[in-house]
Amino acid sequence: MRNVVSIVPVVLALAALGCGSGSSGSSGNAATAEEVEHFARISVEDVAAGMAAPDRRLAVFDANDRETFDERHVPGATWVDYDGVTREQLPTDTSTPLVFYCYNEACSASHVAAESAIAMGFSSVSVMGAGITGWVAAGQPVEGPAPAAEPTTATQ
Repeated sequence: MRNVVSIVPVVLALAALGCGSGSSGSSGNAATAEEVEHFARISVEDVAAGMAAPDRRLAVFDANDRETFDERHVPGATWVDYDGVTREQLPTDTSTPLVFYCYNEACSASHVAAESAIAMGFSSVSVMGAGITGWVAAGQPVEGPAPAAEPTTATQ
């Protein structure tokens, strides 16, 4: 049993490697009996409501690859390397509600990042399973690079 338990983090990490702008469809990332989620699941609507709350305490983290984050992300989200989350990237108060997301339902990078936060002592950790694709599909705003300026033509 010890060998099975020690391989679970490796399996989760490998499953998450494919997450990013090219990920779609099912990749066989369903949880097995040995994989127990210690985080809650949260909907796009609940994340949006938490972000809009006047007393906002919600901290949102994007666990996609850096290129995907740079292209578009939830407004105010902080990028984290899904398998390299550090204590310095997270709030000082371990009771701050944290939300992690990645690309879509098939991506598990956010799960790996969320489990890291839990291991660091955070007590309110959630995953927005719909990911950035679900956020966009729900019509929520995104941040990303500023659109290129329209070329101007000189008049003579």
